[in-house]
Amino acid sequence: MFAMSQDGDALIICDGGLASLVACALAAKRAESAGETPGSIAWFVPLGDETDELRRNAVRAIATLLGLSQGEPKGFTPTLAGETPAQRETRLLLEACASAMRAGLEVVSWAIQPGGSAADEWPELEGIAARMDRTLLCARLGSLDGEGEIRIETPLIDLTDRQIAEFAADLGVATETCWWWGGGSQRPTSEAQRFKPLLEAAGLAPTPA
Repeated sequence: MFAMSQDGDALIICDGGLASLVACALAAKRAESAGETPGSIAWFVPLGDETDELRRNAVRAIATLLGLSQGEPKGFTPTLAGETPAQRETRLLLEACASAMRAGLEVVSWAIQPGGSAADEWPELEGIAARMDRTLLCARLGSLDGEGEIRIETPLIDLTDRQIAEFAADLGVATETCWWWGGGSQRPTSEAQRFKPLLEAAGLAPTPA
């Protein structure tokens, strides 16, 4: 359930949160296990809100720490007028496929982990099914428009919040690189409130830089 593809490096869609950090750590560990230099790309996509710079800096820190390349789509508009969240995801995945193929990669890893309404609750199954359908269709369309096959993976999509926190602890990730840790704000974000107690319970409390 937790393993990423062993077929090669990936373009990892990142937002600077815990799922991004875990997905990048998995890519780095895969390369280390194979005795290879990591060739995966931590690919930051802005949301178009006030957290973008914190998220961008977090992805840079994660990529640097793990020895990954760092990228960002050029000219990608975070939100379009009248666009639904589902439509944005489709547009994002198609752009990721195109960027991966330009970089010579055959895999896009979408670091998404919606979680449930509580730490031990599963994500909503219909939502997962819709996203899985979207990844298959976007990968097929991306392959038709490109020169080769592209695959989109979602290695963390079905994890509960507690499971991803425990997985992060198993990997020994540097949780202080998440965008919501620090940043000069004294007001805890919803993601900090969501994950910090679970990380502490798993034995992996973030520590200030």
